[in-house]
Amino acid sequence: MQLETTPRTKYVLGRLKAAACMLLASGAPAIAQTADAPPTKQLDVTGLVYSERVSVVEPTVRFTRLFPNGQSFFGQLVIDSITGASPRGSLPSGQTQTVTSASGNVTTLSAGEIPMRKFMDTRLALDGEWLRSFKSFTPTIGGHFSREKDYQSLGINGKTAFDFDHRLTTLT
Repeated sequence: MQLETTPRTKYVLGRLKAAACMLLASGAPAIAQTADAPPTKQLDVTGLVYSERVSVVEPTVRFTRLFPNGQSFFGQLVIDSITGASPRGSLPSGQTQTVTSASGNVTTLSAGEIPMRKFMDTRLALDGEWLRSFKSFTPTIGGHFSREKDYQSLGINGKTAFDFDHRLTTLT
């Protein structure tokens, strides 16, 4: 049986070829990673840019390394930069307003302007995690560090997973 070559059948065949290529490509990393294969490394760089009343810029770098013996490591660096203005809580006035801050800074607002306070903050965050898989037992240990102008966070974490029923059930 031979298909009639119309624009519609060419379109469908093209889509089927693309789907087949995607299926083959998605299985490639699993086939390439064998017991005697060298470690696999991956570097992901992403970013977020958002702007409205507040502007946010957030670049992220994540490094992942998979070892043939079931171990893996990931490390991540995130930098958040936030700038904008926040309402002070008072209402706009029909006349010019003069506002003095606690530190003595004077701001003059025109009639009808919403009283706002400008702000800027930058946060640096580092995260890491190490995973080691033994037959049906997988412990994970990790850490976190985050710092910004008026706040600092430091933490460690751990997790253990047990596999049952030929890896069909996992208790974490």
